[in-house]
Amino acid sequence: MDEQDERGRIWLFENSYKENEKQPSKTGNGEISVEFLRQLVAKAKSDPKEETVKIRVAAWPRTSKAGRDYDFIKMEMPREETQPATVESTSAPRNEEIEPF
Repeated sequence: MDEQDERGRIWLFENSYKENEKQPSKTGNGEISVEFLRQLVAKAKSDPKEETVKIRVAAWPRTSKAGRDYDFIKMEMPREETQPATVESTSAPRNEEIEPF
């Protein structure tokens, strides 16, 4: 299975309709793959006492083709505790070349 099938993505833009501090600064759309959803459901069912499912998140500032700045966010299931942590690159690649985890 492609690694991309196991992730979620979000695009957050500045809220151009914001009129006061109670409204969100950024809004946008997101998507999660069916495989990622299955993993979330399986994790939630694995411990009925737990009320949350933890995920890993990474974000990069981007600029759209139309010139609008936005934050690109990727989500995935957390690494197993037995896996050693790795140091990520400080410079993020552009567009779909990103592999944050």
